[in-house]
This record gives sequence, C-alpha cells and structure tokens, in this order.
Amino acid sequence: MPMAISPAELVALSDAGELGPSWAVRPIELIDRRGQAAPWMEDPGGQVLATLLGQAVQHSGAKRGLLIVRRAAGVRIEAEATTQPDTIVVRRLDAIPGPSDLPDTVLKYVLRTKESVKLDHASVRHPFSNDSYMIEHHVHSLLCLPLVKPGALIGALYLENRVAPHVFTPSRLPTLELLASQAAVSLENAQLYTELRQTQARLEERTRELAVAYEKLAHIARITTLGEMTASIAHEIRQPLAAMVADADASLNWLAAPTPNLERAREALEAIVAEGHRAGDVIQHIRQLATRSGPQKVPVDVNDVIRDVVPLIDSAVRSHNVQLRLDLTPAPAPVAADRVQLQQVVINLALNGIEAISTAHGRPRELVIRSQRRDGDVVVAVQDTGVGVDPDRVEELFSAFFTTKPGGMGMGLSISRSIIEQHGGRLWATANPRYGATFSFALTGLA
Repeated sequence: MPMAISPAELVALSDAGELGPSWAVRPIELIDRRGQAAPWMEDPGGQVLATLLGQAVQHSGAKRGLLIVRRAAGVRIEAEATTQPDTIVVRRLDAIPGPSDLPDTVLKYVLRTKESVKLDHASVRHPFSNDSYMIEHHVHSLLCLPLVKPGALIGALYLENRVAPHVFTPSRLPTLELLASQAAVSLENAQLYTELRQTQARLEERTRELAVAYEKLAHIARITTLGEMTASIAHEIRQPLAAMVADADASLNWLAAPTPNLERAREALEAIVAEGHRAGDVIQHIRQLATRSGPQKVPVDVNDVIRDVVPLIDSAVRSHNVQLRLDLTPAPAPVAADRVQLQQVVINLALNGIEAISTAHGRPRELVIRSQRRDGDVVVAVQDTGVGVDPDRVEELFSAFFTTKPGGMGMGLSISRSIIEQHGGRLWATANPRYGATFSFALTGLA
C-alpha cells in the first residue's frame, strides 16, 4: 500500500536521482484563490498535495496541471499548477470543472473507467478529438491519471502541454504514476483532516451552546432554591429591621429625656447602622443568587461562603428542629472560585441534608458543615444524620432528573457537581458509619 510522503522527502528523492534524470527541483509558489501568497492548505496533507501537483507538472514537461477531487457533493478542481519562466505557481481553486478548464470527455472517461488517457499529438485522430476544449485550445500532449486508493476512486491528475507533442514519454510515466498514487493517499488524508476540523468546530459550537444552557439551568435552580428559602429570607430581613426600630425608639427616648443622654443615643444609632448593614448584606446575597451572570473566578475564602449561607438556611434548620454545627478551619481557606456558585452548592447540600434528617426518626438531628485543608486542597463536607444513601447507588444521585424527593426536579446534585467540576474540583458522597450521609467537595487551595 503506498504511503504518503512529505515535500522534504520529494526533494530528497529528487536529489538522490530516484525520480528520473529529467527531474529538476524548481521553486513552487503556493497562492490562494485571490492570487495572494499563502499556504495552499493549513494542514500538512494539503501542502503535500500542492507539492505533488507542482512536481508532477515540472517532471512531466507539462505546462499546466489540475488536481481533481471527487467528493460527496460532486467533482471539484482542487488546484491548478502552471509553469512560469522561473517558477511553478500552484493556485487553489475549489471550482466545478467546466468545458473551459479541461476536456470534459476525457475526465468523464477516466472517472468512469479508472483508466489513464494519454494523447501524444492533437493532429492524430483520437476518441476525444471532437471535445470542444481540444478544438479550441489545440492541446498537443495530454495525460489524465486516475487517483485510486484501494477500493475507491478519489480523483484525477490532469496534465497538458499545448506547445509540444510526445511530452509524456514512457520513461516519465512510472514517476508520474508514483506521484499519482501518493496524491491519492495525501488527498484522502487532507479530506480526513478537513472533516476532523469541521467536526471539531461543530463540537466547540455545541459545547458553547451547552455552556449557555447550563448557566440558564443553574440560574433556574438558584431561583427555585430561593423560593424554598422564602421563610428564612423573610426572617433574616425581619430581625435587623425589628432591631433597627427598637434602637430608633430608644434613641428618641434618650434624646427626649430632660437631660438628653447623647452617649446612649449614639450607641443606639450605631446599632441601627450595624443592623442596616446586616440587612443589606442579606439582600445582597439574595440578589447575587437571583442574578443570572457568567461565573467570575476570584480568590474566595470558603469559610466566608459557608458563614454567608447559614442565615439563608436558618429557617429550614429551625422548622425541622435540626441542630446546625460549623467545624471550620481556624485559618482562612482560600480558593479560586465564583462565590455565588459556591454558595449555591453549599445551600443545595445543606438543604438536602436537612430534608434527609426530617424524614428520619429515633436518632440525633444534626447537620455539620466542615472545612479543612488536605494535601493542598480545600475540602468542604456536609454531614447529616438522615436516612443515608445506598453505597451501591451513590452515583445515581448525581444523574440529571434522578430524585428521591416527592416533587423534586432531580437537578440540584447534578448541577452542583457540574459547578465543582468546572472549578477543577470533584464532588462525591459517602455513607456514614452509623447515621446519614456526607456530601463533600474538594477544590485546589490557594497559598
């Protein structure tokens, strides 16, 4: 089976005399459709084809050559080579062959029979004498070789000389046939490379579309979660507002006294400011979760993320009579991550744990959120004492639309895992030795 060769190998064969005594290496200029200097194709296979066509024209004594390709959409002229006084110009065409490009009857015969056609002199009567191209251009010498790879016709190599007869001598034919076989291999490789690039481009486009769809789905999940936490949100806003009203009343009382107590009034006003900031922080966290925006990875302390989540799940903790305990690293645990997305993951894992506890009986009702540094990673674990998980079916929990909750979407854990994996981490679940399960995720820690 013939093997594809490179332009450098063609030159080496020429220097060694392997391509016959008439071979003389001349510069080959590759230009694009507009006549500008450019690589004939971006892939090496295309450059080999251009070199093969140029060398075929040079070695054969032809003044012009065409590389013709058979594709699913039809036959195309891939490239044209023409001789100039001091160079051979190879131009990419990608055009449908017409009667002004080459003898149509010759091309059809070669493609149909897979046999070569060689004409030594136009003045001698031959089966293609009535072809309009032959009559108009007075071709003296013509050679058209099929490009065949075992089992398939890929195209044809067309060479012509309009000046001299008997150009394509028997001594030149073996080399031209070698070039034709190499062109068949290189042409198939070039087509495969083009198909690969097109497939890769389609995959990249699908990946971008999936990323957009994923972000929309993650946003929907956050909105759904916020709906489930309405009571907690209302409680967290109501508390600072109530404190602000009480402190404002106290300030008025201190100022209305016969001897106004400015110091106590100042303390009450400072408390109002602090409670206002607290309410503002809660609203800001809710707004971040509700806003749809692209991920922004910045240094984030995981411990701060967990502390921000606690007020948002407080109502669920109290309504299900769950004891929440934080076991966080004493030192900061920074990672490069999107703060809102990490909050979404922690909230989802915590609410899942609370719900698992709510359906369990006869055991402690405790939810523990831990953070620790481990081998350069920051690991967050949410441990519950709920109904637990089947060790043999843990991975099913992370499948899209799989849920054990009545009315659940089955997307929370799937989205959470996707978020963590997009951050270069991993999320997994394990059954606890006694009660419940632990859901953990690990992200690369920052120094």
